[in-house]
Amino acid sequence: MSFPQFPNDDFEEKISLRENVEGEFQYDVNIGWQLHQVSYDKVKSGISISKRCLGAVQCNNKECGKIVRPASSNKRIEVQIAGPCTFCKVHSLEHVTCSVRVNFKICGQLGHFKHKGTHTHGIFEALHDTIEVLDKVEERVLECPSETAYALKIGTSIVRPQQPARTMRLISKALHRHGKIKRYRCNYLTKAGKLPYTRPSLERAAEELSELKDDFPGYFRSVDVMPSQFCIAFLVPGIAACANFRKHPILTDVTYDCFPKGYYLCSTNVFFEELGKFGVIFQAVIDGLSAEHFKAYFLAFFRTFGAVIGNMDKEIDINFSGLVMDFSQAQRAGMFLAFKEAFPQSTIDPSTLLRGCYHHYQQSVQRLVSNHAIVPVESKDVFLDLTSLMYNARSEQSFNRAVEQLRSEFPTCERWIQWWTKDEIAAMIFRSKDALKKELQESNCRTMNGIEAFHRDLYHIIERKKPIIFTLRPMFSYLQSIEVDFECFDNGVKVKDAAKKSYKPKKQRYVSDRRALDTTVSLLGSAGRKNKNCDQETTLEGKKNDLPKDGTGGKTGNKKGERSSQMKEKKSKKDDGMCEDDGQVKEEEGETRREQLARLREEKTRQIREAYKQNKMKRRKEAEEREAKWLKAPDEDEDMREDALELVPQELDLSPIPDYILQQYQISQQDFAGLYCPRDDSNCGWRAVSAVLFDKEDRYYVVKEGMVATLEREKDFFKHIYDDDQFKRLFNKLTQPEGTVSFQFWFDTIDCPTLLAHTCRQPVIMLAGPYSATYLPFQERDTMVDSHIVENDPIVLLLDGAHFYALLVKQEAINRIKWPPLYPTYRVIVSQQRLPTTWLDLYNDRCHPDSSYLRR
Repeated sequence: MSFPQFPNDDFEEKISLRENVEGEFQYDVNIGWQLHQVSYDKVKSGISISKRCLGAVQCNNKECGKIVRPASSNKRIEVQIAGPCTFCKVHSLEHVTCSVRVNFKICGQLGHFKHKGTHTHGIFEALHDTIEVLDKVEERVLECPSETAYALKIGTSIVRPQQPARTMRLISKALHRHGKIKRYRCNYLTKAGKLPYTRPSLERAAEELSELKDDFPGYFRSVDVMPSQFCIAFLVPGIAACANFRKHPILTDVTYDCFPKGYYLCSTNVFFEELGKFGVIFQAVIDGLSAEHFKAYFLAFFRTFGAVIGNMDKEIDINFSGLVMDFSQAQRAGMFLAFKEAFPQSTIDPSTLLRGCYHHYQQSVQRLVSNHAIVPVESKDVFLDLTSLMYNARSEQSFNRAVEQLRSEFPTCERWIQWWTKDEIAAMIFRSKDALKKELQESNCRTMNGIEAFHRDLYHIIERKKPIIFTLRPMFSYLQSIEVDFECFDNGVKVKDAAKKSYKPKKQRYVSDRRALDTTVSLLGSAGRKNKNCDQETTLEGKKNDLPKDGTGGKTGNKKGERSSQMKEKKSKKDDGMCEDDGQVKEEEGETRREQLARLREEKTRQIREAYKQNKMKRRKEAEEREAKWLKAPDEDEDMREDALELVPQELDLSPIPDYILQQYQISQQDFAGLYCPRDDSNCGWRAVSAVLFDKEDRYYVVKEGMVATLEREKDFFKHIYDDDQFKRLFNKLTQPEGTVSFQFWFDTIDCPTLLAHTCRQPVIMLAGPYSATYLPFQERDTMVDSHIVENDPIVLLLDGAHFYALLVKQEAINRIKWPPLYPTYRVIVSQQRLPTTWLDLYNDRCHPDSSYLRR
C-alpha cells in the first residue's frame, strides 16, 4: 500500500507495507509533491525520513498561468526559472516557495506518515506512479504481450478489440503519454521474459535448432555462429533442384526487420517457368552488412550450387547467367571475394556477372525530381529525359553527351552525377559501358521486384523483431508451401488459378459532392450533349460538301450554289439552337455522297496502279543507263567519271539485324537487306532517312530542307494537325544549323515521321517498342494525286536506346511483311478532311491491328 497522494494541511496516517518474494517490505515515500530530503535517521526498530516541500514553479503570463513541478534542488530550480515556459515559450517563470514539512517512519511492516502545514501552490502533474498503479499496469500489459504501447494507450486494437475501450487513463490520469507507457511495457515484458528481442540461452537455442532440423530435414546447409562470420544458411532441397541459372539470372537482397536489431535475412531467388513466378532458392541469417558478411553468404551459395555452376570458365559462362542486386558496395565486394575463393581457376571478371537494379536507379531519379530545390518544377521533363538517355544510350558518346548536358543544366546535381558515373556503378546499370555478360544484359529481368514480392509475403506470416529460432519456423513453413506447388505441377495439378474477368458493368454507388458541377451533362443535361452532336454533324457536313471540283466528287454551277445556300441555312439553324434532322432528304444526300466517294477511290486506285508500273519501268531504264555510263567512264576524262560516280548509288555498310530486334517486332532477316547504323551526332534520325533515300547519310540536311518546304507550303493543312506550340517546335527543330544540337531538337517518333511521310510521299515505318507505328502520306486536298507515290519502298527506322538505325527492306518483301499498326490520328484526319483513302486501303491489311504483337 502507498502513502496518500498530494495531501494538504495537518495530516497523519498509518499504512501496512507489502512483503515481496524475498521477504522484504516494500515502501514508496512518493506522495506527489516535490520533496527535498532533510534527514535520514535510524530509530528503534526502523528508520525516520524528514523532507520539506520545494513548492512549485508558476508562469506569470496571463494567457498561460500554468503550474509545473519544480526541479529536485534549489540550484536546479534557479536554472529552471531562468528558461522559458514549456507551454507559452515566454520567460515569465516564478518559484513559489512552500514551508510544509513531512516525516516518514518505517517500522517493520508499518509505515507512519505525518504532514504539517498548508501548501501555498496548486497541484501539478505527478512524476512517479504509486505501487498500486504499477501493479495494474503490469497486469494490463501481461494480459496480451503482443499488444503495442499505442494500442494500450487508446484501449483497443485489431489484436484485442475492447468495447468499450479500456484506456490506460482509467488506471491513472498520469498514464497518457505514449513514451511512458512504452517504457512500462518494455520493463514488464522483459521481466516476464516475453519481450520479442529477449534472447534465449545458448543451450536452449541449440535445443530449438535441433528440433527445427528434425522437423525440416535437409533445409540447413551450414551454421556458423562466430562473431563477424555469423551465417546460418538454409534452403528447400525440392525448390533448389528446379532452379535454372542458365536461363534466368538470380536476385539477391537483404531483409532488415525479420530478426532483432543487428541480424538480417539475406535471400536469393530466381524465376521458375513451371510456376510462372519467382521463388526463393537460398537464404541465410547474417549479423552484419559488411563485405565479410556478404562474402560468407555468397561463399555458402557458390559451394551449395557449385556442382550446377561448374568450375571452369566455359562451364560457368554457360551455366550461370548472372546476378541482379542493388548498388550496395559491401554486397558487391563480398560477391567478388566469394567468387574468387569459390572458383580459383576461373579467369572470369565477376563484375561482368553483376547487374544493377533499374528500379533502384529510377527511385533515385524520382527522389531528385521531387526535390524542387535541386530540380525546378519547370525542368522536370528535361531531367527525366536526360536520365533516361543515360540509361538507354548505346554508345559512349551519347552517354557522355547526356551527362554533360545534365551537368550544364542542373549544376546542383553534380555529386549525384559523380556517384552514378563512377566506373564500378556505371558498369552495373548503363548499357553504353558494355561491361555485362551478353545474356545478363539482354535478360528481361532488370529489377528486383521478384524478391520484393517475397518480402511482402514474408511480413504477412511472421512477427517482426522476434528471436531467430522463433522466426525460422514459420519461414520454413512458407518455403515448404512453395515446394508443394512443384509437387502439384509434377502431378499435373493446376498451381495457379486464372483470374476471371467480370463482364458486368460497374455501378456507381456514390457520387462525390466535393466538386462543383463542371461537365456538359451536369450543366446542360441531355440537351447539351445533343447540341454538341449536332455541331459536329454540321461541321462534318460542311467538310464533306467542300470537295474539289476537278472530277473528285465536287459539283459546279447551280449545284455549288445550292450547296452553299444549304450550308448557310444549317449555320443559321445552329446559331438559333435549332439542330433538327431533315429526315429523308439528308439520308439520300449522304447515300449519294458515299457512292461518289467509292467510285472516286476505285478510279484513283486504278490510275495510280498503272502509273506505278510505268514509273517502275522508267526507274529500271534509268538505272541501266547509269550503269552503262559508269562502265564507259574509265575511257573518258576524270570529270565525266566523277559525274557518273554521283549518279551511281553508294554501297552502304550494312550489318545483320540483331536477333532480339527480330524477335521483338516479329520480322525476318530474309526480308531485309540489312541494318545501317548512322553517325551518332544527335542527327542520327535524319541521317538514317538520308541513307534510305540517297544511299548516303551526309545529305540529311536535304531531308530537313524538304520537310521545311512542305511545312511552309501547306501551313494551313498542318495547322489542322498540330496545335500552334507543336507547329513552332517542329519548325524550330527542322531549322537548326548543321552539327550537334540539343536533345529537344532530335528526330522524334510522332511529328517528324508524319511530316516525313507527306514530304517524301512514302510510308514511314517507326519501330520504337510500344510506340511503334506506321505513318502514311497525306494526299493534297485540292490537286489530283500524283502518280508516283504509291508502292514506293517504305522508310523503315528503328529506335533502339537513344539511337536511330535504318532498316533497308527488300522490294519483294514489302507485301508480305506485317508492319506496326497505323498511327490512329491518320484515320481521323483522313475522315475529317475527306481525303482519298488510297494509302489506307493499301496498308490496312499490311499492318497489325494493335501493338499486342510486340514481345517484351
